[in-house]
Amino acid sequence: MRFFFFLFSQDCIVGVIMEELRNIHHSAQEGRLEEALLRRVLDFARHRPFRAFHSLRWRLLLGLLPVNVEAGRHFQEWEECTRAEIRDWNEMNDNLQQRLVATDSAVRPVEKKGLVSKDEFSSFSSSSSCADDGESRTVENPLLPGVGSLYALRYCVDTIRATAQKDLDRLHWDFPLFEKSTTRKALLDIIVNYCLRHDYEYKQGMHEIAAFIFYLNHTDSALLEEISKTPEEADKALIDGFCRICPINGVMAMTFSLFENVMGASGLRLYEWYHSSEEYARDSIATASHRTQRELLAEFDPVLHHQMNVVYEIEGTSYLIRWLRLLYLREFSIPQCADLWDLFLSERFLAGHDDYTLNNSIVTMLAASMLFYVKQDLMVGCIDALKRLMKYPPVEDVGTLVEMTIMQRDPKKNGIGRYFTPPERHELFRAKTPPPMEETSALATSSALLSPIEVMNQQGTILASIIARLELLWMPSSDAMSNDAGHAAETHARTIEELKKVRDVLLFSNGSKTHYA
Repeated sequence: MRFFFFLFSQDCIVGVIMEELRNIHHSAQEGRLEEALLRRVLDFARHRPFRAFHSLRWRLLLGLLPVNVEAGRHFQEWEECTRAEIRDWNEMNDNLQQRLVATDSAVRPVEKKGLVSKDEFSSFSSSSSCADDGESRTVENPLLPGVGSLYALRYCVDTIRATAQKDLDRLHWDFPLFEKSTTRKALLDIIVNYCLRHDYEYKQGMHEIAAFIFYLNHTDSALLEEISKTPEEADKALIDGFCRICPINGVMAMTFSLFENVMGASGLRLYEWYHSSEEYARDSIATASHRTQRELLAEFDPVLHHQMNVVYEIEGTSYLIRWLRLLYLREFSIPQCADLWDLFLSERFLAGHDDYTLNNSIVTMLAASMLFYVKQDLMVGCIDALKRLMKYPPVEDVGTLVEMTIMQRDPKKNGIGRYFTPPERHELFRAKTPPPMEETSALATSSALLSPIEVMNQQGTILASIIARLELLWMPSSDAMSNDAGHAAETHARTIEELKKVRDVLLFSNGSKTHYA
């Protein structure tokens, strides 16, 4: 029985993979890859398998592989780009390793103490031959290394590796891949080369971004390689074509390219949240945290905004730095994060090179959605709220959060909302407002169809007015004491009836669909 279940599972996996590959292939052949890619990546109504070749999607969305290719030439152009990625990585990494091995024989003029600058890193490959003049040759002093010297390079590399290694040792992802010493060495090489190339210090969190990208690249390439060895698979040419675009021996190169672009100005610009020169600069992580809790949350829910910022006085940086810098890798599962990164990179693709700001992106809007999503937990008290923020609860389906975020980010569907297909909505998101009662008639819009956020805000306001009336019943004023018991009973009965109506809206709507303007 287990054997047949295994075969059935394998067949399902192969079917999912082949569907994804055929979709990309046929869309490229027909010259409509951009439209098809965005609609598929942002389709949260269908089942979203983890084995959806996220790494290939991201390379397309970040421009590492061209989207607008001549029909019928996509495999050829993508293969050329992949070979260039691998060649550039090998040259850069091999050069670094050779320079480190040559440290013992380094001879250079001693200029002044310093580390490696951005320009000097590119000149390391030729520095050993620049000291042919006998009068200027001196033995390198390791205690006072010259600018750009091999000893300075060694010190810089050792510093990055020592710090990153500590973080990688604490990376407890339950995947056999990360137990291998070769994987950790590969991640260290990727981080070191990135820091040297861009003259950046290593910052905590970069290791998780790199590890996540490495895992998806390795998973996609390994799956393709495994399927290519299946003799009964009919579409062998298609599989072989994608194997050349996602080769298993190119995982390090593809990971470096994706990591560099996610961090860099041509991609998500995540470097702004790791290497900002000033704490409260316009593009810093602190500014993003404060804007999320103080401005974006107010757009979702003024009541929760007041509770978080005025009543609790919680600093957004206390939890949002982790959320934002790691792009939610600790708040959601790996498959869910892959879906969220599809969303982030799709927005970046649509924005173009000049109009994208990470602090004003769907990445920060998602954080505000997450706060609104757990409003009930956040309203019970400051200590409980902080506990919830530090340990966000598991979310069964991130599609609901994505829908809330896109509705707030692009309500007119002029941008990313145009390509987005929402998940099947929970009853709560189909609810219409109940008929108005006497005290809440000003709030009711019985003929209007409301968005999920409007429904929740409105019903919350109705509940607040009902609670206020109940408090008057239990804590009557001196004038009210003279009223007869009949009036109190009538008010109590009417209040219970209103509570039932609000309950029905929030939990048991009659299936009426919500329309979003």
